[in-house]
Amino acid sequence: MSDNNADSARRSLVHLLRLAYSGELAAVLAYEGHLMAVFDKQEKRDIRKIQNDEVEHRNRVKYILNQLGERPSLIREIVMWCIGSTVGLVCLLTKYFPMSWFFAMYGAGKLEANNILEYSHAAEFAVRAGMPHLVPDLMGMSNTEREHEEYFYQKVISHCMSRHVLVWRL
Repeated sequence: MSDNNADSARRSLVHLLRLAYSGELAAVLAYEGHLMAVFDKQEKRDIRKIQNDEVEHRNRVKYILNQLGERPSLIREIVMWCIGSTVGLVCLLTKYFPMSWFFAMYGAGKLEANNILEYSHAAEFAVRAGMPHLVPDLMGMSNTEREHEEYFYQKVISHCMSRHVLVWRL
């Protein structure tokens, strides 16, 4: 691979890692509101575990960025803090509204599906950038996101509303 292609792949990798890092912040904040909005104790435990996984992903992505001599995007951090906080607040405020459980589960599942692709694409860019040693960690995070997506998918299809909306699937 030419140096130009490897440089381009590295830039794409760093871009995706910055997106992922800040996206995990939004997820952690949104899940805090989601946690307060569900009534079922097992669902609370499940969502807390997912939230903890997102914190771990954030830490791992920051480590990779540091290894690459890069930093997260401050602007992206601010934007995703606002988005995650807003989503969490909406989850909390709509706790007693009909259908809020369904849409919170649907939204979380759709976002997790996007995260699967984000980490797998980052792994592809890592290979093209000459950094195959990053692939196991990136694919590990992609697989964890797949588990999260499966959890929310199962919740969504168990609800009667799933017959009336297009349910994602990769």
